[in-house]
Amino acid sequence: MRITIIGDIHAIAPNDPHDLFHDHRLFFKDAWPSFLALMTQIKAASPDLVISVGDLMDWYSDENRDLVVEQFNQLHCPWYFTPGNHDLEFPVYPFTKWKLTRDKGDELSQHWEAAGFNFGNQYLEAEDTGLFLINSAFSKVADGTKEWLLERLPKNKRNFIFTHVPFAHPDIREHILSVSPNRDMTKYVQSGNPDFFDAEIQSQVSHVFNGHLHSTGTVETYPTQHHFVGMGITPARSGNVRANFHLLTLGKETTLETIIPE
Repeated sequence: MRITIIGDIHAIAPNDPHDLFHDHRLFFKDAWPSFLALMTQIKAASPDLVISVGDLMDWYSDENRDLVVEQFNQLHCPWYFTPGNHDLEFPVYPFTKWKLTRDKGDELSQHWEAAGFNFGNQYLEAEDTGLFLINSAFSKVADGTKEWLLERLPKNKRNFIFTHVPFAHPDIREHILSVSPNRDMTKYVQSGNPDFFDAEIQSQVSHVFNGHLHSTGTVETYPTQHHFVGMGITPARSGNVRANFHLLTLGKETTLETIIPE
């Protein structure tokens, strides 16, 4: 089985009604062609499943949602995503500067659900492998998530977690701060549940895939490999960030490739 994992896209649709905000985020809006090129590469890889680790859009609007969903629906395989913070944030008015609010998170979740998307935790089985999509959009998980996870982990030979915000493990915090010393650790790790990824879970999880950081990298907390997926676009403001996706192959052995289109 071949699984494609894609990171943050931050799409802004041309017909999105919050046009006052567009000029402040052109580095993302103008990167849309790089995402289309990435999708061409993903289709060529012929995956059996595609998983997004969130931030499909730069803020929620029906127009932004529909722009991205249309592209994913053209894939020749099922696709799933676990939300990022931007998928549940909304522009702040009156407009004085670019700013988003999380105050409408519950309302926006209902918009997603009305369109057929599940923002609860999701469990998929792939032969002897468990795939867990965990909602960490606002740097925490829902009550009961740990019990839900521990009930299902022992069923599988291998387990993989897909979640937007990295776990708050000390080694992960150290890595993030070594790359970006000014990162706010209340936002860029799951500060709302700092002890979630404990030894009991860690011993049963092979790989974790995260978005949110906009950079690639891997941290090992034995036996788990934590992969930072990067972005699904090449934004104009970051010359060292290039659109990429991860290709995970599940056979007798697990292989992982990072694909960067030319």
